[in-house]
Amino acid sequence: MVVFIGATTELEVVWNISDVMNGLMALPNLIGLLVLSGMIARETKAYLDRDPYLLGENRSLDKPADEPDSV
Repeated sequence: MVVFIGATTELEVVWNISDVMNGLMALPNLIGLLVLSGMIARETKAYLDRDPYLLGENRSLDKPADEPDSV
């Protein structure tokens, strides 16, 4: 039934329906993120606290952290 409706309806209407459905799919995910935001922040902090490298301390794109400054 949906294939028939999509094939016989104007393209702009099909895209508008698609946009609405994508927006409706995002709503439960956004609500879930809001409900779990405290837990997400807590777990992210615990993960980053385990390894200072993940926070960007002592990171350099030029040389690895364990390489001496002068060769």
